Amino acid sequence: MTEHSGLTLQVLRDRYSVVRLAPDAAIPQTPLGGALLSLTITPEEISIVCPEASAPAGAETVAGWRALRVMA
Repeated sequence: MTEHSGLTLQVLRDRYSVVRLAPDAAIPQTPLGGALLSLTITPEEISIVCPEASAPAGAETVAGWRALRVMA
C-alpha cells in the first residue's frame, strides 16, 4: 500500500484489459470475475475495463493493466 496526501492506495492483484468497441456494438455479457468492471459509453466508443480472462474475444484489447483501490 502507498500513502500520499492523506490517501492510501492498494494495488489490486488481478491484471486487467482495456477493451474498445464500436459505439453501436452490442455490449458483451462480461462476467465480473475480479474486483473491478467498468463500462463507459460515449458517442465515439464503448470502453470496458475487466479482468484479462474476461475480455471479449475479437475486440480491440490492451492487456496488462493494474488497478488501484482508494482505501477508506
